[in-house]
Amino acid sequence: MRFLEELKLGAEYCEKYAEIMIEKANGNDEQAFKLWENLCETFGRYEFEIERYFDHWRAMATIKIAVE
Repeated sequence: MRFLEELKLGAEYCEKYAEIMIEKANGNDEQAFKLWENLCETFGRYEFEIERYFDHWRAMATIKIAVE
């Protein structure tokens, strides 16, 4: 993966994570969980490419605790 692609992917991850936390903070637990599922699916596709820098499974498990 090239640097700019990685940077774009990182920005997309942050945006999706923020959306989850906004929904959770607003009490929209079901929507937060749906967004979490989408984040898992979206970034699961890149797990092999990003695993050197980012533990996708551990991050998703941690976020899941927050949205349950």
